Amino acid sequence: MSQVSLLKNFAGESVVYGISGILSRFLAVFLTPIYTRIFMPSDYGVISLVTNVSALLSILVILGLDNSMARWYYDNEDENDRKITLNTFLWSCGGIAALFALFIYCFRDFIAVRIMREPATAPLLLLMAANLPLTIFSVFTTNVLRMQRRATATTVFTLTVSLINIS
Repeated sequence: MSQVSLLKNFAGESVVYGISGILSRFLAVFLTPIYTRIFMPSDYGVISLVTNVSALLSILVILGLDNSMARWYYDNEDENDRKITLNTFLWSCGGIAALFALFIYCFRDFIAVRIMREPATAPLLLLMAANLPLTIFSVFTTNVLRMQRRATATTVFTLTVSLINIS
């Protein structure tokens, strides 16, 4: 493949990936008036607190293995070894996420009162706990689609996840 065609392919995929990120943020901007009518100002703080804890836990649960998965995926030409690498990531991180979710479920009231200092976060912590393993699936699927260079499928998946999160 020539350098020109590689550059065109790279530019095309970059545009497709960029569009998904832009559209997700664009949707959030248009939903702001709806959110301001539904939620009280104090609710924003609670939602933000739980969202930030969820983002932190997602980073911890993945353990940086998503980058390792990509490296080992490209180092192996054997399709069976690639599947083993992908499954190892999915089951390892999924198991850790399930353990974290179980811990949060069992200690949600303690976490809400003692750590978050906001008792109203207890029900949201349940949602966060349920979402943690789903986050692993989302990261896994997005990475696999990117490694397989399926830009359009990645964009569709990312936008679908964004719409589910918004709803």
